[in-house]
Amino acid sequence: MKVHCKKTGRFVRKPLYGVGLTDVEGTVASLGASYKCWRSMLTRAYSEKYKENSPCYHGVSVTQEWLVFSSFKVWFDMHYRLGFDLDKDLLGDGSLYSPETCVFLPRQLNLFLEKKSRGRNKPVGVRLISSGKFATQAHDESGQCCHIGVFSTESDARFAYLTFKSRVAETLAKRWAGLVDERALARLVSYYRDKQI
Repeated sequence: MKVHCKKTGRFVRKPLYGVGLTDVEGTVASLGASYKCWRSMLTRAYSEKYKENSPCYHGVSVTQEWLVFSSFKVWFDMHYRLGFDLDKDLLGDGSLYSPETCVFLPRQLNLFLEKKSRGRNKPVGVRLISSGKFATQAHDESGQCCHIGVFSTESDARFAYLTFKSRVAETLAKRWAGLVDERALARLVSYYRDKQI
């Protein structure tokens, strides 16, 4: 089914998730990587079924201009790098997909970023062990999980985690310099360093 898009004056497919307007002709396959990325972004922001399995996406939205595929495609075509992931967390607060808050990151950097605690009432990277002490671990620059240490207090464990992540962030920023948006690399380095204060 097609509907009329007031913004472009064209007839378009039925809105994806009730909000996304596909205003470019073609099949899903012919629209390529930009359409796949756009559709995935809308799924994460507006699919209730998706949010049941990934509750961290509750409260996430897409800026109005990107609800029209052709608008998103212009930005995508200017910034996309093959094999990189769309990230909304590093430059923003994680609640909005927009030109100002999104960047394409290599999967290695995207996976390196601190994620929310998994409901254990402990900071990310810290866990209470049977001795009553706090162990911490994190992924290094090669993606390997590293044991950082065992600490008497949760705050000491968290500080060790942030110190380790800060060092790895600097290494990764140097490795990806010239290939990743400079704003993202600067934010990557400051992200963990600033949390140590």
